[in-house]
Amino acid sequence: MPGQAQIIRTVTFFWLIAKLISYKVWLADRLYPVIPVLDFSTNMPGYFHTILFCGSLLLFIYLLIFPKNNVAILLLIFTELLSCLLDVTRWQPWEYLYLFLFAIIATYGKNKERLYIAITLVLASTYVFSGLHKLNGGFLYSVWKITILHELFGISHESGKNLLVHYSGLLLPVLEIAAGLGILLLKNKRLPVYILITMHLFILVLVGPLGTNYNVIIWPWNVAMMFLLYQVSIKNNYGYFNAKTVLSGRYAIIILFWIVLPVASFGGYWSRYFSSSLYSGNTLNMDICFGEGEVPKEIDDFRAKKDRHRICDGKARLSVLHWGLEELKVPPYPEAWYYNRFKQEYEKKYSRRDAAFIMYAYPYRQKQLAE
Repeated sequence: MPGQAQIIRTVTFFWLIAKLISYKVWLADRLYPVIPVLDFSTNMPGYFHTILFCGSLLLFIYLLIFPKNNVAILLLIFTELLSCLLDVTRWQPWEYLYLFLFAIIATYGKNKERLYIAITLVLASTYVFSGLHKLNGGFLYSVWKITILHELFGISHESGKNLLVHYSGLLLPVLEIAAGLGILLLKNKRLPVYILITMHLFILVLVGPLGTNYNVIIWPWNVAMMFLLYQVSIKNNYGYFNAKTVLSGRYAIIILFWIVLPVASFGGYWSRYFSSSLYSGNTLNMDICFGEGEVPKEIDDFRAKKDRHRICDGKARLSVLHWGLEELKVPPYPEAWYYNRFKQEYEKKYSRRDAAFIMYAYPYRQKQLAE
């Protein structure tokens, strides 16, 4: 089944690229604290992280050569899950998506139609919920106004305050939602696929070297999504989803994790990161605020030069987001419980002194001290 082999190779290749770019997050020898899921794994020796990382790399290479080996796919899933249990920072949305796609291939690989319907459901969910999470003031302010209008196109902040200009930014998530529904419900998927591919090309310009040159880890992910859209929805168009498909029960697990739980994320009952909340503008962040001369020398290079939102009220500030992107090439997992665990592990690794750990999100007025 050439189509299935192409999908496996696509996911494998771009997953491998992402792992190599973010190699430090998969190792324990680093400045950024390791944030384990379970307390007993806190003292896991560093070489165990390295063994898992190298094991994954070998499996990626093997699957590029022999893509239709279910044993290798299952072994890779197990290795990645074990690695992610050792550090929550590894819970990246692309890691979650790739793991799920491999699980789908292992489950539905023998039935081409079911395989493509299952992958289509996951892809459609990614775009629909990504768009829904962007329907907020944070997206309009930080992503649309600051990043796209000002930093990319050079439009002044004053011009961005115009109501028509400001709210026209909502057209982007609305179009993303419509295109996501289109690849799920339409028999002819060419138009929504071309819209989404254009969106990915724009994102690559926006965050790439020609734009803001930011968050390098999502570059290969955006290219991978373009290939998957073409392979699944154009070249092998089996993914027509209807009520009969839902009622069959064959895709209950996918519907649970990619529709039901993402809906629950709007009430705070499921991870927003695992619900395609991507560049939504209202992500939870945390900064470390230091007193005079209290920044540990090892991490002084990650200290922020500005405090635009006055999170630290003029004190020395270290953004955990900036630290993660600079050292690990990945952002932190943006949930309050993660930041509380981060604080605990940071204090074990570095002395706290008089540092304060402040969590905040758009509109930046309410600040919360980490526990």
